[in-house]
Formats: sequence, structure tokens, C-alpha cells
Amino acid sequence: MPALIFNIAKGKFAYYASLPAANDALAWILFQRPTDPTNTCLSDAVIMDAPDLPTTIAAGAVEATFTGYARVLQTAATITTDNNDNSTTVDVADVVWSPRSAQAIQRIGCYYVPDTTAPSDAALIPLFTDDFVLTTPTSGTTTYVVNAAGWGKAQ
Repeated sequence: MPALIFNIAKGKFAYYASLPAANDALAWILFQRPTDPTNTCLSDAVIMDAPDLPTTIAAGAVEATFTGYARVLQTAATITTDNNDNSTTVDVADVVWSPRSAQAIQRIGCYYVPDTTAPSDAALIPLFTDDFVLTTPTSGTTTYVVNAAGWGKAQ
């Protein structure tokens, strides 16, 4: 029988995503597709154990560098708790970039930023990651469409 995780413990995910501090945000970060096909740095098995952004980078992940790229910060999220389903769902607005050069992207990650007035990569707490495989266009926009039912569900 698997261990039981108490419902209140599931709330840690929802707590960070709810943006509890005065100057916090969610940072959306894109990661490039590795040029070496044997590089598994962005596999679920590797990335899920990273406690922060520097550990993800040390494992071999490379943040996007295409012209027009910047981390997207969001300061609003909708949190819905369902006691019948024993879950908490988080939803945010779609995330948009305006690329000006082509780059192969493999994954997107969402990190909790505890303090936007003095941001530090070491302080970024990973909340969510998803495969986001595309080559950025050289004009227009690239949008990560957040599922209408929310992008994260702790159950």
C-alpha cells in the first residue's frame, strides 16, 4: 500500500501558486532542445528531482536564448480547492513570447519567485513543467495555452 499524503501537504503546491507574498510572481521559463540526441537532461526522471533552477541548469538544461525571449512573470493565479475530489487546481493566463529568431524549444517550466524586488535563480522553486516542443517563429508570437481546467492539480 502506498503512503498516504495528507490533504494539507498537497496545499504546498497551491500555496506557492497562490502567490502569498507581497512581491512574488510565477516565472515561466523555456528550455532549448539539446543538440546532442543522447542528452536526457530534460527527461521527467531528471527534471522532477531538481529543487531549484540552478540544479535544473546543472543537470544540463539550457534556458532559451532566442531574440525576443525573456522570462514571463505573472502576478495573478486562480486557485480552486475541491474537497470532494481531494484536489487543488491552479489556473493562470496563457503565456506569450514574441520571438525574433528561430530556436528549437523542448520544455516549459513554471517557478515560484519569492521576491521580485531581488530575484535570484537559486530562490526559484519549481512548480510545474511540461513538454513544449516547437521551433520558434521569426515573427509573431509563441503562446503556451494554459488548459481551461488549470495547469496544475495537486491530488
